[in-house]
Amino acid sequence: MVQNFPSDGSPLLQQTEFLPVDQAYQFDFQQHGNQLTLSWDIADGYYLYQHRFSADPTVPLVSEPALPTGIDYYDEFFGDVVIYRDQVTITYELAAATADQPFVISYQGCADAGLCYPPTEKVIYLQAIQGTEATTVQQQPAAETATHQFALPWWTIALLPLILVPVVIIRAKRARQEK
Repeated sequence: MVQNFPSDGSPLLQQTEFLPVDQAYQFDFQQHGNQLTLSWDIADGYYLYQHRFSADPTVPLVSEPALPTGIDYYDEFFGDVVIYRDQVTITYELAAATADQPFVISYQGCADAGLCYPPTEKVIYLQAIQGTEATTVQQQPAAETATHQFALPWWTIALLPLILVPVVIIRAKRARQEK
């Protein structure tokens, strides 16, 4: 059997061309005082997962943001999920921030044609704000907090034997005297 191929050299199957992640999900942000508003313009044929938004846990928040209502969707990898098409905006209420403190937001989306992008991160450098009167949400795990509170400089470990050697010598002398 003989197959006929197009004589112009064009492929039999058209390959779908996917947008770069920054064109598929055009990101923007604004900070007004302690309000940080993040927004994405989503290209036609693309969507973002609601459950894949994740903010930097080191920036204290007044409260977790209320995520906007999305579209119920069945995904072959994640099952029943909520997605956003066209546009999504999320507002974070910051409890405090220093000048140029980084705020990292992570998100992930897919194209209807079958491509899922790896998680993407954007870094925003915040304007300084003073702490608010509201109670802040503690996002850092207690174990990590304790580790950082009791962290010692590296050189204290090097000095530890020098501190303990005299104690050992004194105890050895006392033990000999008691015999």
